[in-house]
Amino acid sequence: MMPVSGQLEIRCSYGAPWRIAYDRANAGEMPYHVVLGGSAILEIPGGGAPQHLAAGDIVLLSHGSRPR
Repeated sequence: MMPVSGQLEIRCSYGAPWRIAYDRANAGEMPYHVVLGGSAILEIPGGGAPQHLAAGDIVLLSHGSRPR
């Protein structure tokens, strides 16, 4: 078994219209996002069609994805 640890880096509250881009994750990191209310659109360059997210959705970004 591989030891797992977590870290909350930031809690954001956005209102439309907004957009934020992230850098690629470092080795050993798996960024995640939780939609607590409202909705969002997840775009990953080269990752296919945008994904529509709603309150309660959780997104895990593996393999160094760069979300927008």
